[in-house]
Amino acid sequence: MNIAHRMHRQTRTHQLKIICTVVLAVSSVTSSASAQSGSQFEIAETALLLEASLMLQRGEIQQSDFDQLLMAESCKNPAERLQNRNRPWMMVWNTSDNDDEITSVEIDLTEPGFEFGDGDVIGDGFDGFLSMLSGRSDDGVSLDSATYGADNSVLELAFSGLAAGSAAIFQIDIDEPGGSMMFPDYREAMLGADTGSGPGNLALLTTNFSVADSTTQLFPRAGALSTSGITEGYHNQTIVVVTPSGMIPEPTSLLLLLSGVTGLTVMRRR
Repeated sequence: MNIAHRMHRQTRTHQLKIICTVVLAVSSVTSSASAQSGSQFEIAETALLLEASLMLQRGEIQQSDFDQLLMAESCKNPAERLQNRNRPWMMVWNTSDNDDEITSVEIDLTEPGFEFGDGDVIGDGFDGFLSMLSGRSDDGVSLDSATYGADNSVLELAFSGLAAGSAAIFQIDIDEPGGSMMFPDYREAMLGADTGSGPGNLALLTTNFSVADSTTQLFPRAGALSTSGITEGYHNQTIVVVTPSGMIPEPTSLLLLLSGVTGLTVMRRR
């Protein structure tokens, strides 16, 4: 059975290749129980690849299936690839081992000069909304609202149905007001990639739970880009994986801070 049959919601066989998959895993300590609440984030160019990554981790497909899909995604129009780096997809997965529910997520672009937008061109699907939920999300999960936080560089997303074990896949749009790039690269805006003037700041993710305290974590740092927006060669991909190396617990009602995050960059060449 090929991958198209094994992925029930796959609606097309030729989509865009992943540039960078970012995985962040963190556990927060509840105030009254030994069970833990946690979340995992990933970011990529397409919702299809995030769904496949989730299925692989859940044991629903094999590594060979994922590799087959990854290769199928690798040949696409470079202009389309550039735009999808500007409007990446993210996944938040509730990895809690208790009944805690994720109620909201906040994404903070700490790198100056970038902010969240509501789409760039007619037909990109945003229709004035700041984020879109993919149909590849788990059943029962909904994105109830997407609003600016303190300013346009902070995006607040409210979810319902994001119970333990469930995952939401959603799209965001990144803008560079007054900048030189119509389609700024999320690796520069969120992952601190060096585009010629030194490494940038990492974006912050805050996960809010229905019972446990919130957690704040950093994206991992991406490798340098030769020029923002320039595509890599076909069949040449970068996968970045990050694992937490320590948590600093804070008093109840304060944020739990992820400390000592390290990134491992693996170049996959075909």
